[in-house]
Amino acid sequence: MSFFAAPAAYGREPGTRQEAEPSSVPPAESPSSVQEPPIPDPPRFLSEVAGTIGDIAGDVFFWGQSGTVTGEILNNAFLGGQILTIDGGTVGGDAFVFGATVVIDGVIKHNLYAFANELRISKDAVIHGNVIVFAGSLRVEGRIRGKLMGNSGITVLDGEIGSVDIETGTLRVTEGAHILGDLEYRCDDDADIAEGAVIDGELLWNEGEEEEEEAPAATWFSAFGLAWKAWVYLSNLVVGLVFLLLGGRGARLPALCLREQPATGLGFGFIVTVVFPVASLVAIALIVSLPLGVIGFVLFGLTVFMARLVSAQFVGEWLLRRAHRAPSEYLALALGLLVLYLVAMIPYVGFLIRVAAVVFGIGGIYLALRRSGFPSASPAPTADLADIV
Repeated sequence: MSFFAAPAAYGREPGTRQEAEPSSVPPAESPSSVQEPPIPDPPRFLSEVAGTIGDIAGDVFFWGQSGTVTGEILNNAFLGGQILTIDGGTVGGDAFVFGATVVIDGVIKHNLYAFANELRISKDAVIHGNVIVFAGSLRVEGRIRGKLMGNSGITVLDGEIGSVDIETGTLRVTEGAHILGDLEYRCDDDADIAEGAVIDGELLWNEGEEEEEEAPAATWFSAFGLAWKAWVYLSNLVVGLVFLLLGGRGARLPALCLREQPATGLGFGFIVTVVFPVASLVAIALIVSLPLGVIGFVLFGLTVFMARLVSAQFVGEWLLRRAHRAPSEYLALALGLLVLYLVAMIPYVGFLIRVAAVVFGIGGIYLALRRSGFPSASPAPTADLADIV
């Protein structure tokens, strides 16, 4: 779409006599001929159980059970769900993907940030920027022009990659792989590199020899780390119990909202987790609104802390109900915190679980605020809280 009319064509009419040679200095460009950059479209927020995303002129935020990008997204894409696929589509900016199974079979013109249990970059995929990944398993068959970085349990490289710097449980480089730069990896075992694989740069393997040489120090630090985790658990539990005692029914409302609307809470949590820090960062960048940005980051940090307690209470109540026991909010909080801390220690996927707990809890807090009448002018009817005790 053109925002300005095309400038008129100027020249001498046929049969007229040209009096002088044209000047070698080009004429100054008139203001009307300079096209201003188009105003970007506002972001689109989509939430469906199974959604297909077509052409979108701005940013897109999607949350659902499954989502497929088949069109062109001109700016950034924020995608969350159980199964996510970029199937022949194009993302003009960065792609932030959070899901159980993620398949990239399209074009990403900038960077890819992926948090997934399983991530596959297929043969026809092209990522022009870097790839930052935290996944249980990773398979790269397509082309990554930038650098591959992150953490993965099982890593298989079978495509063309600019360079690699990854921490992984196992690494396999197939005969079809071509690493244009260095291949640096941290792993307990040596990588399985096929004879036909091409590595233009250096092959760097960090197998953790320092840990073996400093076994007594490692043992001491391990004991200290265990004591630290116990102290963190107890301190979080005390804060949560005090919050439940002083907050009354309002403190139990986020967990109730998540029990009634778990998918909605997860979707809103994903959107708030992405939008709130970005808005605070923009406020800081504008200088004039710097205090608002600082306050925003402080509030977001407090919200993240409380979100983990909300998720813990939800998990504890769910487990107690499964055991056919009356879900006391105090016992539920203690049990849920313990379960989340233990599960979060699982290698490679523990980070994803911690992120999911924060996102889920933020969604519950958001739903509780909406139910309490914020930011609406008139409060919505409050559900009966008696059944949560």
